[in-house]
Amino acid sequence: MYAKCRHLDSAMIVLENMDVDDVVSWNSMIVGCMRQGCEEEALSLFQKMHAKDMKLDNFTYPSVLNCFASMKDVQNAMSVHCLIVKTGFEAYKLVNNALVDMYAKQGNLDCAFQVFNHMPNKDVVSWTSLVTGYAHNDHHEEALKLFYDMRMAGIYPDRIVLASILSSCAELTVVEFGKQVHANFVKSGLQSSISVDNSLVTMHAKCGCIEDASRVFGSLQSQDVITWTALIVGYTQNGKGNDSVRLYEQMIASGTKPDFITFIGLLFACSHAGLLESGRSYFTSMDRVYGIKPGPEHYACMIDLLGRSGKLLEAETLLNQMDVEPDATVWKALLAACRVRGNLELGERTSLN
Repeated sequence: MYAKCRHLDSAMIVLENMDVDDVVSWNSMIVGCMRQGCEEEALSLFQKMHAKDMKLDNFTYPSVLNCFASMKDVQNAMSVHCLIVKTGFEAYKLVNNALVDMYAKQGNLDCAFQVFNHMPNKDVVSWTSLVTGYAHNDHHEEALKLFYDMRMAGIYPDRIVLASILSSCAELTVVEFGKQVHANFVKSGLQSSISVDNSLVTMHAKCGCIEDASRVFGSLQSQDVITWTALIVGYTQNGKGNDSVRLYEQMIASGTKPDFITFIGLLFACSHAGLLESGRSYFTSMDRVYGIKPGPEHYACMIDLLGRSGKLLEAETLLNQMDVEPDATVWKALLAACRVRGNLELGERTSLN
């Protein structure tokens, strides 16, 4: 009860004062720590359970593996995998699903696939963990192939795998396949989710179907910052900078606060639409109004905007005042502006960095 109510200190006191070490209680404590982002504490509890020679069960391991997935601790994760094999828990689907998910989130797709391939019985969670892992690690073609195999195996997709597949379709610009996948999902009668809706908007926008993206956006019952940002970036990528700015103003009027990514799309739009004053205003508002510290991407957009507007000295001043280390995109933006404006002196200074 205490763990579920986020009172970990109280839960720990109760656990330590129990007369008998109960595996269910320890498992609950591990889950409570994991859900509150206290992965190290959760793993410490697991180590104590092992040291006490407590009888671990098939509910202990998944929580521990989820901790390793978050921490990207590959070495210790493999050690626990070995322990799972030694204790015979590799026969449990729940444990195997957690292993596939852990390796996939760590980017170790070979191990994820090996565990998956040796599973005698695979359910939608098994397939979703693997497909999503491939998609999130930018192996989009493999993700689509696995999704096809999943359907051939008679497994119906859930909302999590659908969102991942639509994202892969967006990256591969295969919009027709994405539309078919989404249509089949709708026919199945399952309710959509905000992640599916966001992926659908992004897919249409990235594939150049910006009108379709706008229609999908307008048909949604609710939009979060990711939904708004997807269409703002989509307009920008499709050369509609003024529409990006218009949509941003609608977003602010709706009460939705922008995030780090929103401003990248917005400033990029201002740069390519030549909206100097708007760009300056939005850039200033990042930290002053929303408490978002600009990153190299934002500075690169602003320097590009200033360069396109012939404000090279202002661009150089902004670069020198950066709170973060300028990366290659920042230097390239300034060099490009120097080349266009024929400012050889500034270009030579810039090229030395």
